[in-house]
Amino acid sequence: MTELVWHDGVPQPRLEHVLTIRLELDGAHTTPTMGSGVQHGQVGVMSGSFEGPRLRGRALPAGGDSPLVLRHGIAQLDARYFLEVDDGTLIRIHNRGIFRMPPEVRERVNRGEDVSPNEYYIRTSPTFEVPEGPHDWLCQYTFVGYGRRDDRGNEISYFLVH
Repeated sequence: MTELVWHDGVPQPRLEHVLTIRLELDGAHTTPTMGSGVQHGQVGVMSGSFEGPRLRGRALPAGGDSPLVLRHGIAQLDARYFLEVDDGTLIRIHNRGIFRMPPEVRERVNRGEDVSPNEYYIRTSPTFEVPEGPHDWLCQYTFVGYGRRDDRGNEISYFLVH
């Protein structure tokens, strides 16, 4: 396979799908506005599952997201939660990113309408804490996540950056 060159001899990044997580979330809670329009949120992980070519399992009902809710439907995500692989391995994920959804799109999602992910933006950059063993490769690469949102929670597909 020929390597694509992007700039000054640096290879063009390639993405490899490694897993997709489906999270069921509890209701979002935010603090009162602090003068600047910024709020701090809290969203808990209730349950979920994940699957990929090399691992699958469930999301534990522990942890969640503490977004910094800015204005106009924009939030800076800061999620930390636990995954349990089918072989019993525990993985802690720390997921930072940007969530941007116009209020009219959010209303449609909350009504249960099928909304295209092209109408909003959820991108993340996760890091994984994994014990030594068959899944510690998750600690050795950079990943990006592309998210979807519906009235029950989030689905995020993660890709290894080559």
